[in-house]
This record gives sequence, structure tokens and C-alpha cells, in this order.
Amino acid sequence: MGLFDTVRCEYRLPNPAHQDLEFQTKDLDCLLDHYVITLDGRLIRLASEFRRLERDIEWPYHGDIQIYAADPQRKDEFVDYTVRFTHGRVEWIWGRRPIPRRADTRRCFISTGFARAPGRSVRERAESRTQPGRVASG
Repeated sequence: MGLFDTVRCEYRLPNPAHQDLEFQTKDLDCLLDHYVITLDGRLIRLASEFRRLERDIEWPYHGDIQIYAADPQRKDEFVDYTVRFTHGRVEWIWGRRPIPRRADTRRCFISTGFARAPGRSVRERAESRTQPGRVASG
């Protein structure tokens, strides 16, 4: 899976059952840092002895962060949220539909955090269109 950062969200989430979850993200530094989204919507990187960070630092993030965690109500699914930061403050948090867990988790998420659509892969669809004697279908 690679490295990631951990995010706790004190800011109100769309689903209260997910409020106490520890989320992961690959949209920050991916250095195993711990972050908190505060009640007032600030992103704080927490102090770390391991990284020799002596104090908490407000992170002036501008953009979207995908956060995800195992769903406590459905053990076979992930919960996934997009958090939009504008000038260092949460603008909105959008809950996305649950994503089924699979044994091969690399197939559950791509860099944007969307679930891979079921069915044939992009390569399989492209190969079927280029096979001799086959008529390409739209």
C-alpha cells in the first residue's frame, strides 16, 4: 500500500457514526504524520518525536484531500470523504458512497480516491477493440 498520513476529524462529518474514526490519506506528505481537522476547520500537523517536530503546526492547505477508513458498521467496506480546504479552512466535506473491500486493496482506490469500476479493465477493453476480425463497439 505504501506510506500515508493519518487524519482525525473533529470537524462535523456528514455521518456522525464516522466521527471517531482514524482516517488515512495519501494527499498530504505521506510521511506517516498525524493530522487533525479541528472543530473550526483548520488542518493541524501534530508534533512528532519520530520526525523531530517539536510542536503542532497549522497547515495552510488549499485544495481537496481524500480521507478514508474501514467502515465500523460494515466491516467489508470503506468510508471515503473528500474534504475541500480553501485558504487553510474547511469549505465543505462531501461523503462518498461506500467502497467494497477486496483482498487486493490496490484495486479499491486510485490516486483520486474513486473506486475502480467493476467489470473489465481498461486494458481488456482496449485489447478487445483492436483484435482482428472484431467489430469495435462504442
